[in-house]
Amino acid sequence: TRRKEDPEATGRPQSLFVRVPPALANNAWSGLEVERWIADGLVDVVLPSSLQTLTHDMPIGPFVAQSQRAGTGVQIAPSLYPRTQHTTWDFVARPDADTYQLQSQYNVADPSLARGAVRNYRHLGADTFQMYNHGWPHEYPEGHWAAIAEAMAADNPTLGQERV
Repeated sequence: TRRKEDPEATGRPQSLFVRVPPALANNAWSGLEVERWIADGLVDVVLPSSLQTLTHDMPIGPFVAQSQRAGTGVQIAPSLYPRTQHTTWDFVARPDADTYQLQSQYNVADPSLARGAVRNYRHLGADTFQMYNHGWPHEYPEGHWAAIAEAMAADNPTLGQERV
């Protein structure tokens, strides 16, 4: 059974979150018994996480199905990163050699990308989300951090919004 600190001793409830590879098969291959942790209720939240960048396609369905079968209340919360794996440029009608030069070592994920990811993971059954490595709001272009946080909190983050 899950061993939690006594809330009366600490003054607040204690929960166990685990950040794991993005597919159950990857976890089993790595020796992590995530299915058992969920079935036995040993954890409170499972955070499937890709490597380094925002993705729209982590296979979280099996995590969700395992949690629903177990009935232990374990939540599935995909990790969403503040950067994207590809560079995006505005459309240029007549590009030249300088148009598509790489401008930074990584690329900040536009809120429309985050909204698309949130919508997809909600469709797959995600309970909530983790803002992984998002840092402080002042590290992002104006409005990005708040827009991403709002998308994660919304039941329908794409309604009336751009999404990719």
